[in-house]
Amino acid sequence: MNKFKKIIMSFAIFTLFTSLVSCSKEKVVRPTNLEGDITVYALNDFHGAYAESSSAAGMSRIGNYLINKKTQNPDNTFVISSGDMWQGTADSNLNKGKLITECMNAIGFDSMTIGNHEFDWDESVIEENEQLMDFPLLACNIFKAETTERPDYLKPYTIIDKGDYRLGVIGAVKENMGTSILRSISDKFDFPNPIKYIKECSDVLFGEEDCDAVILSTHDGDHTVYSSLNSVSPITNHTYVDGIFLAHDHSVQNGTIGDIPYVEGGANGAKISSISLHIKRENDVSKVSDALGQTISTLNSCLGQSDAVNTVYAKYETEINAVKEEVVGFSLKFLTRTAVAQAASEAIVHYINENQDEFKHKVNYACINNGGARANIYGGKVTYGMLISALPFDNFITLCKLTQAQLDYYLLDTSSKMGYTSGDIVKDADGYYYIGTIDYLAQIMDTKLNNTETYTSTAVIRDVLKDEISKNNVTNLVPYTGQADPTDDLDEPPMVESTIDDFVASTDEDFAYKYHLTAILDSWDGSNTDGTQYGDFYLRSLTTNTKLFIYGCSGTEGCIAYSGGDYYFKKKYDFLTNEKTKNLKIGDKVEVQLIRQVYKGIIEGFAYLVGLAA
Repeated sequence: MNKFKKIIMSFAIFTLFTSLVSCSKEKVVRPTNLEGDITVYALNDFHGAYAESSSAAGMSRIGNYLINKKTQNPDNTFVISSGDMWQGTADSNLNKGKLITECMNAIGFDSMTIGNHEFDWDESVIEENEQLMDFPLLACNIFKAETTERPDYLKPYTIIDKGDYRLGVIGAVKENMGTSILRSISDKFDFPNPIKYIKECSDVLFGEEDCDAVILSTHDGDHTVYSSLNSVSPITNHTYVDGIFLAHDHSVQNGTIGDIPYVEGGANGAKISSISLHIKRENDVSKVSDALGQTISTLNSCLGQSDAVNTVYAKYETEINAVKEEVVGFSLKFLTRTAVAQAASEAIVHYINENQDEFKHKVNYACINNGGARANIYGGKVTYGMLISALPFDNFITLCKLTQAQLDYYLLDTSSKMGYTSGDIVKDADGYYYIGTIDYLAQIMDTKLNNTETYTSTAVIRDVLKDEISKNNVTNLVPYTGQADPTDDLDEPPMVESTIDDFVASTDEDFAYKYHLTAILDSWDGSNTDGTQYGDFYLRSLTTNTKLFIYGCSGTEGCIAYSGGDYYFKKKYDFLTNEKTKNLKIGDKVEVQLIRQVYKGIIEGFAYLVGLAA
């Protein structure tokens, strides 16, 4: 390309991005020739997981690890987020994400891509957090509805200069991400396919901005969408990006698209993702080689706490603990996420029927969406913090007016497994059926023309559940009156000797029995190469090709417990760290004890690994 053509093309790109001029930075003087390595670390889908847990080190230890990396190599180390940082626990929900944002400042994050759950509290909260940030909030493919204008709080990319290196980071989100956001909020925006916008940003970053390397940070877990980014831009003669950080689906991924690494670190702070790039600059032209992605277990690698992060938490601690430690009830048994959702649905039925001045119509049925309940509740005292973890979203109680066909659609939807009925669903005097739900699910059904009419209150689902527990209106969740925590039952049923084929074919109730069997470790789920902290693999029958998905697996004795007439899985997140499970490989013949559930129509097993079988 001759010099004149290059100038013309650069001018065209610059003109295309005049609305983005605030993203540009003055060029710093850098060596004409340079060779070295940079490393980018990322968190994704953190969901406010400040505290340490059995699966993750927590924000203070993660912060200490990242701060140490930056201190050791200040000119070569970058830290970013790929979204969904705030929503999910009492620690973060009670201050609308500000705790996590301030901790990210203390650690020294360089950028954050917005995720769908950042929209849970509407734009005002995003704007408040963006004002607190010492780093930019990114997304190149979110626009105000039916316009080409981005919200003021979003930048399409950022440029980070450290030492002699200049890194460009492009933010993007999944196409049509609005389907994962409350519709009344998502209707304000368009979420088009990101590829066009990523390529435009890349051409600016490698062209006008003269970056040494460009990274994509996208709130999307599907790496196949980005395969065209491995091609070479005719404008800059670079591949469009040098590495891709993924998010959104909570997977653990580590692979390549051609020579471009992509990586994703699960969720809730269990892993840090990283991509290392070898950069060689000759005569002011930079090329990347030897790109390597990996995921890092925070439990194993993040060993000390950060004073800077602890200082941030101390500002909020009194306020947080006053709310999250409040005892709101007592659970008579272990409740799975499905059981928690059913309890919430039961509370909705009672709440609507108790408040007829507001709702006008009584209901015998209610349900919430599949993803509305996010955590189990163990037997014993239940705190408000536990309710926030189990029902983290501020969804409002909604009454739906339905025809027979619309009712049938609700009852056939997968959310019906999360439902509760107190009797037959009968027509009201006006000839319509009425059910209870939450605004998120009702608005999804609106898009399918599956509501005749809806009324949404200002009552939040977890607060309704709290109130109904206090009235003793919820099965297995009762008022707390000083009860001792339940102990494991002595009359545990005998273990069932089984096979994979019989286990899959069984019609037993969820968590009713414990099974003992031997099988072959057939494959990892998705793109995992060694399982995840949960397990996430398939067992195959010894005699047929029947396979069973293992969602949780531990080598810790006692991880399957029995209480209140049901089994439950106590230790769910140590597959990659437990001495018995961490070295399992494809083809191993294993002896396991299993409990069973059907979730969204799929039979799943939770396993205690007894050991390798002869």
